[in-house]
Amino acid sequence: MELLFYYMNSTVETMSNGPDVDVWRKAIPEEASRHEFLMDGLLGLAALHFASNHPAARWKYVEYASRYQASALRKYAFALQSVTESNSHAVFAYAIITMILALAFATVHRDGTSSTSIDDMISFFRLLQGIGAVNHVSGANLSKGPFSALWDLEHGEDQNVELRSGVATALDALMQRAQRYANEESSGRSQVYLSSIERLEHVFRRLETSQNLRHIMAWPSGVKSDLLEYMLDGDPMARLIFLHYGVLLVHAHDRWWAKGFGMRLTEDLAASLCALSPDWASSTEWARTCAKSRAEQAGASKE
Repeated sequence: MELLFYYMNSTVETMSNGPDVDVWRKAIPEEASRHEFLMDGLLGLAALHFASNHPAARWKYVEYASRYQASALRKYAFALQSVTESNSHAVFAYAIITMILALAFATVHRDGTSSTSIDDMISFFRLLQGIGAVNHVSGANLSKGPFSALWDLEHGEDQNVELRSGVATALDALMQRAQRYANEESSGRSQVYLSSIERLEHVFRRLETSQNLRHIMAWPSGVKSDLLEYMLDGDPMARLIFLHYGVLLVHAHDRWWAKGFGMRLTEDLAASLCALSPDWASSTEWARTCAKSRAEQAGASKE
């Protein structure tokens, strides 16, 4: 009961400042009362939030969060075997909570692990693979009813939104670099590169009209898993694409569940690319500059 009380009175206020705040305050807890995996997810989230706010009790509550998340994932895996009208809202809500928990563990638990931000990004990416399929199955139910505010935020139109010139130029350069690299290497990877960059452009467009962070968090669920495999194989183009995603994650710089993660990711990926050659180093300049500027803005806004 302690953690549920903490969620309702504290954690929920950190989940949104947009039209979906009532979903977090009312609809998700109500749905959690009917689905154990979602309740475990909420309690795990509350435990990590408590850990981030109470350093003296951090490891105790991180352990609580780990247990709740392990329990939730087991039950969630079972629910995924049969997504129905009766559980689709809970499955969707837990998928979103999983996005946040993945970064929250990396952020709150950081002092107790030897993992790098790239390791954490890999774990984050793998957790989110498959969420797109859940959304596809559940979409008809989610677009109406108590969770419609969450669904609308993620699936609104953005085709007519103009990108800022600096962002448009950077993504253009990234697209051209990807095409060039794929042609030079004769790797057949160009479709994976280009579709991933198009998804990045979609998210950057959404940021022009909404500061809601969920579409940033959801990017990994909408790209092909091959991109991660390329990065694990040492593919510099895949790393460069993930570097530009790091810029998006910096928008969550001031949130307890992602504090500093985007900045660490851009720094680590940029360092790995700069070590390859001056040519790859030059391709990181926009992302490094943009991430630093965004982090400084977030810091200034809190002063």
